[in-house]
Amino acid sequence: MKSRRITLQPKSTAPTAEDYNLILKLGLDSTSNFESFSAAMQKKSIDANFSIRLNGDDSAAGFSMLLDLDQDAGHVHTAVYIDPAAARQGIGADATLLTVNYAFAMWNIRKVYFETTDASSGDFGAMLEKPPEATLNDYIFFRGRLWDLKVYALTRDEWEKELYDYVRKLAPQD
Repeated sequence: MKSRRITLQPKSTAPTAEDYNLILKLGLDSTSNFESFSAAMQKKSIDANFSIRLNGDDSAAGFSMLLDLDQDAGHVHTAVYIDPAAARQGIGADATLLTVNYAFAMWNIRKVYFETTDASSGDFGAMLEKPPEATLNDYIFFRGRLWDLKVYALTRDEWEKELYDYVRKLAPQD
């Protein structure tokens, strides 16, 4: 899966040192070492895992995951982690949209969930214009304080009506 700026490369669901270093850089994990991080990640139900690579030099820009797939309920969760230096290039939207596109193409689901706090909600842009489906108050400790965790959903209908054509325009033009 590819946009003009990035490529999502499928990878093993096993966590890597590269993933751990990015999570630490983002301040999102407090595990003391890679082994602890790896053990915690392996307890998650990761259904798809992608390395986000910059086109041109193939450098790592982050990773994205689809996890906790529930085909009976018709939903999956997504998580996208972008290196701050790469995020300044505006690739977060590309990575998120390509990951969501994969989810809707791969499975017969009705929703893709994603979670964020006000600390990083700016990274989602227009996707957060509607209210969250749920808010867990004081749920995440990050940057020295507790933050509300907001859960958003993108439905298949919304995807097909509002975003699918946009994603097609992201693709490199031959």
